[in-house]
Amino acid sequence: MSALPKRNPTQKMTIEEYIEFDKLSEERFEYFAGELFAMAGGSPNHTRISVNVCNVLAQKLRRTKCEAFNADLRIKVPSAAPFRYPDVSVACEPQFEEILGVQALLNPVLLVEVLSVSTADYDLGAKFTAYQSIESFQEYLVIAQDVPHIIQHVL
Repeated sequence: MSALPKRNPTQKMTIEEYIEFDKLSEERFEYFAGELFAMAGGSPNHTRISVNVCNVLAQKLRRTKCEAFNADLRIKVPSAAPFRYPDVSVACEPQFEEILGVQALLNPVLLVEVLSVSTADYDLGAKFTAYQSIESFQEYLVIAQDVPHIIQHVL
């Protein structure tokens, strides 16, 4: 498990420092305005839902130009540099860019988030708004993990 680098609490982390940290971290953090935010997940329901969604999409997309990716793949988000980690993403004819030594997907058409209590407001608000800066982005699924509820946004 990687520990956050020791630093003055008022000192912001640079994007370069974040990417170096992200390369070595076993946990996922998202970067926003110099601060790191631990990504929720890990609950059995969160994991089951995201794995099942990714598996179903991967099966449905077999023999097409599209691919489903799990939460380990970075997505370049122009208005939220350097990247974000959705729970599931789909891209057709995937394109990648290297950002300071790490690969990030450029052209997702579908992004999926499984809601956690700690990230629900962010996933439904600022993160969704940031995702809309991705030119290829067409659909957003937000899935509750504690009740049977899905929100679908089609752009």
